Amino acid sequence: MDLRASTPERGQEIDIVETDFGAGKHEWLRAYRESAWIVDTTGDMPTVYLNTGAVEGLVELLHGRGGRHPSGRSVT
Repeated sequence: MDLRASTPERGQEIDIVETDFGAGKHEWLRAYRESAWIVDTTGDMPTVYLNTGAVEGLVELLHGRGGRHPSGRSVT
């Protein structure tokens, strides 16, 4: 994101990986199985790992466009 521009513009997309930290293929994430997300900044672009096993409904909430959470709560 260009923060010096009068209107910030997104230059590149951030990679987002959805995986279960406790049982997924990324073994190094198992130490963080209680965390909702981790940001890996070791590459040229950061990668956000979302833990599908830590917070019920997290991924659905992020993919949703508002409305109702599966539990019945309102989401905006």
